[in-house]
Amino acid sequence: MDTFMSRILPVVGTTFTTKRVAFFGVHHTALVMDAFARCGTRRQDIMDGSIISEGDNIAPHLGSEFVGSPAAVAMSSFLQKHQEGEGAWDLSLGMTTTDALKGSLDGVDFVIGGGTLAELITLEGAADQMDVEGVFFTILDGVPVSSAVFLKRNGDLPVRRFLDASGKTSEQLDGNDLVKRRIDWLDASDLAMTIAKANLLQDTSYACDLSMVDEGRSLILRGTPSWPWTVIPLAPDDPRIEGLMAKKYVHVPHPVSLLRDGRVLLIGLGTGSLFAGEAVNFFNHLCLVDCKEYSPFNPVRQLPGTASVGHPKASFLQRLLAHRINHHDDEWKEEIEGSTGLSTLSWGERTLSAVDLAVDDSDEARGKLEKVIDAFRPTIAVVAMGQTQGENFVACEILKKRGIPTAVPSAFPSATHYQIIVLEHKEGGPCYECVHQKLPVDHGPGPALSAEQREMFYGGTQPATIFETWPSSHVLLRSVVELALPPAVRSSWFSRLLAEERISLVGCNIAQQTDGNFLYGCVLPGQVVSYGIPDIVGRDDIDVCSCGRRNTVTIRLED
Repeated sequence: MDTFMSRILPVVGTTFTTKRVAFFGVHHTALVMDAFARCGTRRQDIMDGSIISEGDNIAPHLGSEFVGSPAAVAMSSFLQKHQEGEGAWDLSLGMTTTDALKGSLDGVDFVIGGGTLAELITLEGAADQMDVEGVFFTILDGVPVSSAVFLKRNGDLPVRRFLDASGKTSEQLDGNDLVKRRIDWLDASDLAMTIAKANLLQDTSYACDLSMVDEGRSLILRGTPSWPWTVIPLAPDDPRIEGLMAKKYVHVPHPVSLLRDGRVLLIGLGTGSLFAGEAVNFFNHLCLVDCKEYSPFNPVRQLPGTASVGHPKASFLQRLLAHRINHHDDEWKEEIEGSTGLSTLSWGERTLSAVDLAVDDSDEARGKLEKVIDAFRPTIAVVAMGQTQGENFVACEILKKRGIPTAVPSAFPSATHYQIIVLEHKEGGPCYECVHQKLPVDHGPGPALSAEQREMFYGGTQPATIFETWPSSHVLLRSVVELALPPAVRSSWFSRLLAEERISLVGCNIAQQTDGNFLYGCVLPGQVVSYGIPDIVGRDDIDVCSCGRRNTVTIRLED
């Protein structure tokens, strides 16, 4: 556990190890709770009196073995299982009622809550009794905004003020089908997690910019039909709220039935492991490729827990995902394909394949990868090997030749910012090389690094925690889901990006300014901006790519 914590300290310090945080509504706050636990918050009050059902959002996160269990008990068990060997847990379990809320906050430093608006109104009724700050969030329905995050400040939790300003009732805005809107829930969790983290790190050397919620802006609206990563900080009674909420909007859920038969090839199981943990909720067939073993540093910001250390990434993650889907492990049947070594676990319509494979530019490695691709027959791929430029080129080149749509995620130093490159791999369309290292984000200043973070980064590992990697994996998930859908049913914002060839999505966990300008154009935490072929940087008028495309240079570099 000392090694585990050594990867947390350069990013958030020891602040979280000294804090007690109360969580209300496990079904909404599970990801946030998990993130804080991984980063040192061992003292938690888990307040939820419900039972986990198969259709709950958290059921896939915790695993099938917890269906039918009390939510608070299941979450407590899950946290401790992730960090086996941690002996300093202080977890208090209770019911989410107004009376319990009033009587359970002695010694609590921060409160994080989630639920429907009706449930948040119940919690608001006890807000006057809470002499502690907090963050609460909900998923919205029937309006062109996906979610709302409320900051509790000076005893005020502004849920009713928001409702009054919107001109709606809680029944009009509460979503009933959160399973179909899972990605919205993931995004809302990310934003609530980021804001809560920033609040707790105030007055420390790891403080984040919280100017987005200055001047009474204790409400943050998230996601619109035109851009799912819109972030709008407002005062809860701002007159603009009524305009934002005025239009009736029927949320069309992602047609999961069109994704089920998709076959996802995932190369690289670092942050890719987090993507895999969510992709199994949409796709029935995954193939996991990696050549490394899990190290003591990985459980801080990847899916598997400390029990994974020393095990091969591909096969361990394969069995972890299988256990989450169906914890009756003996019901999974294994087959091994002789020429590739590809192991496939199958249960019903589900298959989970895994292979230990290194990707590089050698003929042998290329040949092995091509055999795996031919054996698995992916319909979409994720190349998640980070900033390893050569390996990414090899994988993307092979996938492009086969016309397999591909997403390539990576993180900038310290993972305060991240990038997802989305490639349709259509004939004549842009390839990975068309944009890699040729966009404005690749030139000019980068994220600031502390001395500790710089030593870690240039020592060969990313100074990041789950706070940084979860948001990037969820942007990747939304992008892959859209890319995997038939063009006719994709969201309009995604179709527009592809048509304009703005295929690079850049998001931020922390908005940073350099020389008076916001880094990469991200002004607020949680925002995502787009770049692409219209933004090519170079020294000549035309950039000629090895794929044959001639892309116009719009930003000229000085010699």
